[in-house]
Amino acid sequence: APELLAAEPGLAEPSGASRELAARTNYLFAELSADEAKAVAHFTASSLGCTTGIRGYGPSALKGCFLSGAEAVVLRLPAKAAALAHLDEGGPAPQRMAEVTVVHGDKPQEEGVGIYEVGPLDGRGGLAQGARVALAKSYHFHRRPVDMMDTSSADVTAGVMLELKDLLHASFGRIFKQLPEFAPYEDGHLYESYGVSVSSSLHRRVSRLVLNWFLKPEDFQVNWMHTIPFNFDIVQVGRPEEWYAENVTYCGQVFRTARDVLAADRAGTLRRCTFKGKSGGTWDSAGPDVGTPAAAQQPAPRPPIPQTWQVLGRGAIRWGEWELLATIRPGSGLSVHDIRWRGERIAYEFGMSDAHAYYGAPVADKQFHYSDKAYSLTLLSGPLVLGLDCPHGSSLLEGALWTNVDRSDQEFARNPKIGLQVDVGIAQPAALACVFESDGREGSLWRHTQLLSRRATGRP
Repeated sequence: APELLAAEPGLAEPSGASRELAARTNYLFAELSADEAKAVAHFTASSLGCTTGIRGYGPSALKGCFLSGAEAVVLRLPAKAAALAHLDEGGPAPQRMAEVTVVHGDKPQEEGVGIYEVGPLDGRGGLAQGARVALAKSYHFHRRPVDMMDTSSADVTAGVMLELKDLLHASFGRIFKQLPEFAPYEDGHLYESYGVSVSSSLHRRVSRLVLNWFLKPEDFQVNWMHTIPFNFDIVQVGRPEEWYAENVTYCGQVFRTARDVLAADRAGTLRRCTFKGKSGGTWDSAGPDVGTPAAAQQPAPRPPIPQTWQVLGRGAIRWGEWELLATIRPGSGLSVHDIRWRGERIAYEFGMSDAHAYYGAPVADKQFHYSDKAYSLTLLSGPLVLGLDCPHGSSLLEGALWTNVDRSDQEFARNPKIGLQVDVGIAQPAALACVFESDGREGSLWRHTQLLSRRATGRP
């Protein structure tokens, strides 16, 4: 029976039927724990001769095989018919299985992405005896997921920068690490974000490089507000040595190639512009000092809110005459299953398929935006703090994070190249959701997790 994680003394103990339902919904729908995710990752990598995350720098990093993406390891949801038979009719429980995404640079491109079914899991944080790794489906290499550690486009990027060196220096300053005279401490740094281009298709993979400026490494988070008006596509068809750049945008003008930009400049038809970044630190806006640790931001203590709900196991919630299972998926965030009122199922599943994030900007070509799910609606988060993110007395729900930094603050100060470690093999538990009763006055979260230090800062 699942452990009762939250219960007010005045609330009735959950009935045997409620406990049994909670046990079943936890087993069927609760996302993999950090221990399960790590166990599956290492078992899969060992079985296939791969690594649990991308390794190396530049194009050569794609030559092996590795687990990849925001959903590198996730729960493989059971077939709906089998789940309902188990929940409603006492039928056999479907095996608890994981789904693993592996990029295969070691296979023909038609088989370049493998979706594997791994398990069964033993329900105690590991794999059951006789667990297996079975290929469920293969996709073309073009369909590999966004990987935040993927630097395979570095050579193409450097080639464009070198070709446009004089123009870039004159327009934006010495902020390009690929160019001589790079002066990060005087002029600032760039964060290189490779996202999906709108021209990408199943048959022609195209990434869009967007460049965001920031002055100090410790204020890295301001980069989302400072996109420079220069970006381009990288056509990733074939092996990395065959890739090339196109659709170059400079100061609101679009050119097919970097060579065309230079030709327009020589002809006197290029409208040059300049970008001189200014940053007040923090979020470049009024508000509390976002460098303050979370504990120092907490408002005056308030009495814990009364608990009118119960949490059983890893996310089965009982509130009044409502029962449901809430869990946090690595890619798509919060998901809710088997929602019942007075024992009657109202909905089988609620979840979010994607989200798009837009940051403020003075003009369109200086605006940063991206698909949240591609980078994950969970993995770039920080742990929630009671009294700051959630009222005291809330129940915290645990999920798994496997995004970290691979260098200390001191190392980063010496070498301002961004370094993320994204590897499901290092998954750790974290409080990623909270349960409390509200009349709506608490508002929404205003805090943001700093990508490098993993510190959640901002307005409480």
